[in-house]
Amino acid sequence: MNGLREVLCVAGLTAILAVGGCMGGDARVEMTAADAISAVASQLETTVREYHDEVSAGDDIRESAVAGAFAARVVSANGDAEQIKRDADAFMASLQKIRKDREVEWDRRNAALDNVAALREISKGLRKIAIDSLTLQDEVRRYLTSWVDKAQQAKAEADAQSQQRRAERRATRDALIQQGIGIVTEAISKNQVPAK
Repeated sequence: MNGLREVLCVAGLTAILAVGGCMGGDARVEMTAADAISAVASQLETTVREYHDEVSAGDDIRESAVAGAFAARVVSANGDAEQIKRDADAFMASLQKIRKDREVEWDRRNAALDNVAALREISKGLRKIAIDSLTLQDEVRRYLTSWVDKAQQAKAEADAQSQQRRAERRATRDALIQQGIGIVTEAISKNQVPAK
């Protein structure tokens, strides 16, 4: 997470310098600052999403290892109900820890994406200031504002669709894990654990 903090610090410093540098009222400087902040926000968002994907993949591996270890313990318990109960309790505790780790990481991800949203809002404000300070006719000003807003809206919609696909994949994976747990639990309750 240290790399992410460094990116956040650079993004914040860039925003401060860009806003401070825009006090002169030069539209080109303001537009350049807005572009720089927007680029930092995009890079930060990419970094946050990549970090989240890597942590999620690691958690998936941890879950698979825990499930595999539990299945092996059930088989090796050879019908010993007390041992199976202890192993099931340990399995549930391990899954709970993994889920808690996922929640903490998700909260960190959301906090970082809030920072990205703040940078984008600053960038949007600077663009608006830059466009308003141009000495162009009103029609050109409206065109530029509309173009910038449409580009940002298209990116936001694409990001939302990507997030929805990820959530659907995650829900499918979780359902399969729960189904597997149900099968093992049902086999245990019916004493259908295979003998060694």
